[in-house]
Amino acid sequence: MINIRLLFSALLVSVFCIIAGRATEPNPRIVYDASKIVGEDFTAPDNSFATHCIPEEYPYRDTPSIFNVTVNGKYLGIYSDRNWWGGIVSFAMFEFKPGTKIEVKVAMHETVAMNSFEILPHNADVSTPVRCDHDSTMLKYEPNCISFTINKPDQKITLVFNENYRHHVLHLFANSVDDSQFAFDARSGYLFDKTTSTHYFAPGYHNLKALTGTSVLTLNNGENVYVAAGAVVDGSITANGIRNSKIGGRGLIVNNNWLLTYLENCHDVTIEGLTMFAYRYKCWSTLFGNCTGLKMTNTNIIATRYASVDGIDINTCQDCEWDNCFVRSCDDAIAIKGLYQDAPDACPANRNLKFTRMQLWNDCNNAFGMGAETHASAYENISLTDSEILFSYDDPNFHEQLEERSALNICALHGTYFRNILFENIVVNRCERLIGLSFFPDFWFGSLKGNQSTPGAITDVTFRNVKSLGNSGSSIANEIRLTGWKEEPMKPVKNITFENLIIQGKHLKSMKDKHIVTNNNGKQKIVSDIYFK
Repeated sequence: MINIRLLFSALLVSVFCIIAGRATEPNPRIVYDASKIVGEDFTAPDNSFATHCIPEEYPYRDTPSIFNVTVNGKYLGIYSDRNWWGGIVSFAMFEFKPGTKIEVKVAMHETVAMNSFEILPHNADVSTPVRCDHDSTMLKYEPNCISFTINKPDQKITLVFNENYRHHVLHLFANSVDDSQFAFDARSGYLFDKTTSTHYFAPGYHNLKALTGTSVLTLNNGENVYVAAGAVVDGSITANGIRNSKIGGRGLIVNNNWLLTYLENCHDVTIEGLTMFAYRYKCWSTLFGNCTGLKMTNTNIIATRYASVDGIDINTCQDCEWDNCFVRSCDDAIAIKGLYQDAPDACPANRNLKFTRMQLWNDCNNAFGMGAETHASAYENISLTDSEILFSYDDPNFHEQLEERSALNICALHGTYFRNILFENIVVNRCERLIGLSFFPDFWFGSLKGNQSTPGAITDVTFRNVKSLGNSGSSIANEIRLTGWKEEPMKPVKNITFENLIIQGKHLKSMKDKHIVTNNNGKQKIVSDIYFK
C-alpha cells in the first residue's frame, strides 16, 4: 500500500465542488447557506486533516440538511434523512491526525432558533461550545452558530438543540486519518487488486449495480474491501463462510433496498472505520449470523426511518467484539437474537460477546436488547461496558403501552438461559423504561408468537455503575421491570445485582424502590435473590 491520497479520483470530486461554487478558502464567519450542504473536498498539505464533498451523482438528496458545518474553515458534506417525528437527522464525516487543532463551526437554518445546545456523549473530548463571534470588537455573535474544538480523533459527536431529541439533530464522525490508502488510476474509481485481494473504492460515487451488474458485492474467502474517505458505495456487502477478511476505510456505504452488511458463518472478519447509512428502507442495517471472531471497531450506523431498521442484529455468534461504534436507529440499536426454528437447546448459543465504548440511540424498541426471538441454547458471557445510551424511546405509536421495551433489555419469547450478563459503566442520558428482564408469551400485541414450553432462566445479571440522568415524565420513566415465567416449566429471574445504580442522582437501594416492578405475589416469588450494593 502507498501512503498517499487517491489523487486521480479525488481531483474529479474537487473539480465538481469548485464548479458548484464551494469555495475552499477559510470562512471564519459561518451563516447557514443551502448551497454549502454539499461540502468541499480538501486535504491539508501535510495531510493533517481532510474534508469531503458529497459526490455529484449521489441520489438521496430530497431531505436537505438544515445545518452547515466547517472544520478549520472547510465545509463538510452533510447527509440527511428524516426521523419518525419529521425531524431532520444529519451527519458528516471528516478525518484528522492526533495533535491537529480542529475548530468546528455549526450553523443552523435561520427559521429554526438555536435557543440551547448540548454535546454528547458526556465524556466527549471537546471544548465547551460557544456562540460564534460575529465581530469580537463589538461583542456581537451569530445567534444560530456555535463553535468548539475537538481534541482527538475517532470520536462520535452528537449535537442536540433546544433539548428536543425528537427534532433536528446533528451527528459528526471525527475519524483518524487512515495512512493505509491505495493510489490507482481507474476511470471508474474502482479496482480489484489481485495482489492484496482487495476491492478498492476511490473518492466519489459508486453504484454497485451499474459497476458490477449487481447491487450486492459478495466476498469470496480471503477478499477484502476498502472504501476510501470521500467514497460513497451504493449497495450491500455480503459474505458466507469467509475467513480473515477486512472491510474498512473511512467512506460511506448506503442503499435504500436491503441490508448494508450481511455476514453469515464468517470467522475472524474485521469491520473498521466505515459509516453505514440505511436510507428510507424498512430493513435491518447489519446482520451477523453464526459468526466467530468478528471485530467491528470505529464504525457508525444510521437508520432513522420507522421501523424494523435495527442497527446491529446478531444471531447466535460467539467470541465477537464491538468497540467504539455509534448506532442510531428507529428500532433496536443492538439486538442479539436466536433466529433458528428448532428448540432452543438444539440451537447454537450467543456466547462471549463484548461491547465497549458504544454510543446507542433508538427511537423505538430497545437500545441494547436480547430477543425477542430467542431460539438459542444460551445467552452467556455478554457485556456492555463504558458506553452511553444517548436516547432511548419505547414506541412512537404506542408510547407507554408495551412492557417488552427498555433501554437495557432481555425479552425472551422462547425458554432458554441467560447468564453472566454485565452492564458496567453505563450512562443513560435519556430513556423511557430503563431496564427489562422478562419472559413473555408474545411480542408486539401478539403479532410475534413465543413458545415457553422449554426450560430457562435469567440469572447472574449485574448492573454496575449505571447512571440514568433524566426523567421523561412518562408513566414508565426509569422503570425496572423484572418478569419471570410462572407456568411450567417455570423460569425465574434471580441473582440480579444492582451495584451503584443511580437514577437522577439517587442510589437504588432495595426492592421497595418505586422504580422496580415485578410479577411476584404473596405465594409465588418467581423474581428472587436481588442484591443492592
